[in-house]
Amino acid sequence: LCVRSTTLKGKKFGSRVPSPHSLPVPVRCGGCGHAMVKNGAKVMAYYCKFKKLVVDGDCFDGKMEVETLKDVLLASIRQLQAVLVEQKKSAFEKAAVSSVDYVREIASLQREIEGLNREKLSLYNAYSDGDIDREEYSRRRQSVDDRIHALGLQADELEQRNQQHRQSVTALPPAMEYLQDMAELPQYDNELIAALVKHVVVYNERQVEIVWKYADEVGAIMSGENGGWIWNSRS
Repeated sequence: LCVRSTTLKGKKFGSRVPSPHSLPVPVRCGGCGHAMVKNGAKVMAYYCKFKKLVVDGDCFDGKMEVETLKDVLLASIRQLQAVLVEQKKSAFEKAAVSSVDYVREIASLQREIEGLNREKLSLYNAYSDGDIDREEYSRRRQSVDDRIHALGLQADELEQRNQQHRQSVTALPPAMEYLQDMAELPQYDNELIAALVKHVVVYNERQVEIVWKYADEVGAIMSGENGGWIWNSRS
């Protein structure tokens, strides 16, 4: 398995209702870019009907069995799941470390605020005992209140940044989040395939490209530029 750096660009693909023996996503010829059709033989397979019409189209000249494509899709989704699970574990570990730092800073600010509140109480006692006059008491209390307010704003900002950080490291499209949270290996499922895969491109019997709907997200996870996924069969 390897990541492909190019996909079919500028082409529009209409929706279609799959038969029980079809894939739930379009299958396209890697040579001409047209949709491949499914034959009606006992062994269901896709082939390119334009191979004789497109000059120098480098169309796939054979047939790709439906079951083989299903195996490719399932293997690709399982590998994507494995990477997503590992990424989630790593992200939560990093988020936890960052959260600890934020919590420590917030706790430090709260201790300062508690100290200032005690200082306010001492000022009041000094005023009550006649050690300082009302003007000095008001001035010093206002100074302490201003410092408490400033520290409270800092603590609120740190808490907000902590929440934003935790959300940012775990944000994924719903279908990928569902795949990431599965407790076991996914089985072949048309609904899951349709939610994750945009279309499939067949170049030859050994080379198939999976083009994901969330190309940016999958590309980033799998170290590809656009999420194109090539399956290579080796004999």
